[in-house]
Amino acid sequence: TPPGSWIACRLSVLMDVVLEQDSIRHGSNRSCTLASEADLNCTSEHCEISAGIVFSQDLYDAVLVSSFGGVTVRLDDNDVLHVHPFILLVCCFILYTIQFWLTFCAAFCRSPYWKTVHDSEEENLHTSTKVLLVFIVQLIFFDFMLGTLRNLMFVLNPTTWTDVWRIDPYHPRIRHSRVGPLYWSGVLAPLAILAMLFKISTQYYVSVQSISIILGAEDLNDAIFDSLAISFILDLDQGFWHLIATLMQVQSFSEFTFRLWPKARRMRNIRENCFVRLIDKRWLHRGFGARRVEGFAAYLVLMIIYTRFTFLILEALDSAVLPSSRDICSQWHWHRGIYRNIGDRVLGVMFNEIVELLGQLGIFPWDVHAAINRLADPSLGGFCDGEDAIERMTPARAVDLFYAHPRGISSLMLSFAALLLFPQLVYSTGALQSAVRKFNLATHKHEYEEALEVGTPGSESSACS
Repeated sequence: TPPGSWIACRLSVLMDVVLEQDSIRHGSNRSCTLASEADLNCTSEHCEISAGIVFSQDLYDAVLVSSFGGVTVRLDDNDVLHVHPFILLVCCFILYTIQFWLTFCAAFCRSPYWKTVHDSEEENLHTSTKVLLVFIVQLIFFDFMLGTLRNLMFVLNPTTWTDVWRIDPYHPRIRHSRVGPLYWSGVLAPLAILAMLFKISTQYYVSVQSISIILGAEDLNDAIFDSLAISFILDLDQGFWHLIATLMQVQSFSEFTFRLWPKARRMRNIRENCFVRLIDKRWLHRGFGARRVEGFAAYLVLMIIYTRFTFLILEALDSAVLPSSRDICSQWHWHRGIYRNIGDRVLGVMFNEIVELLGQLGIFPWDVHAAINRLADPSLGGFCDGEDAIERMTPARAVDLFYAHPRGISSLMLSFAALLLFPQLVYSTGALQSAVRKFNLATHKHEYEEALEVGTPGSESSACS
């Protein structure tokens, strides 16, 4: 950020505070900078617009909801205690570790070659059935990953922390308490983002390893049971949440709704947040395109993920090598300090640090690096013969696969674009809304259109008259 812009932003916030204190001191009428208490507080009469966020009853989403004051414990005399998301994030780390360990072990000690190069008729039937099971599992995971990506884009949007109601850190009861700083947006936002990253990384890792687990099954019965067991790993977050909610006497947050602050409060939040002021755009706000932009970004990331899954399956079919076996060879190279590029170095350092941390915590009952050496080192009878014999999916390898299967990959990518991106483009650009209005298919005014008439933070209509 340029120093001049930052200084100007801080001076502007300081002037707002001085004006507010002067107005309170002299008992004068508050201007639009200082709206009435009813306009600044989110009561049932002033916070009727929903942010349109859908969440699940699981431990990771509990961190998201608790960041906005939605996870509570009922005390005596009808008092309510709001659970801070940091407490739930600690539980999320334990759950994340268990899910990573189960998935890693499920795909670890498998034969690197899952079929012969020259297939027989019976083996072709088994291969086709296994590939079909892989696609069925990915379809099951589709809704989970899409919802997580939507919520991740929601918390990454900076205007979320100025427009959406949450526990007010400037409320007199909280501002003068010792826990007041814990409810600043700079504290809550990283916790919610980290929880969503935990969740999407778990879903991605389980989805990738499910390809190797299903393809590496000895027969079709094992492949079917393995595909059912894989979904159980992702369902652990719901079981963990029910356990923690029971132990901590936490109420269900299924009825919680993300609501918007009143317009005056949103304007004040933006003035007081210098980071949001510097990047404030109309389409980042709820009701003016934010949900469409977040949805398009989520579908774009999901399309990239499924494109990578397609290349992994094609590579496994061509080479008869499981993707998990290629990962083991890469992990063996990382442990020896061999990196092919910057991205490979980043992944290698992260993997080594995670394994080292989990080993120190006693999560792994054996030495993981020693087990990888036994499986990969050719001198010990491993299957990683040289540095380039079996490697992870790289852009160069993806290009080779595209040249080997141009029609199939082009058809799949066009299908992904037609199913995932095209509907979102029609929706995000407003073409669908225009068509609905043109043919008079909309009979009721949407709540976002009602919000558009009263103005938005950063628009001309929200200025003082």
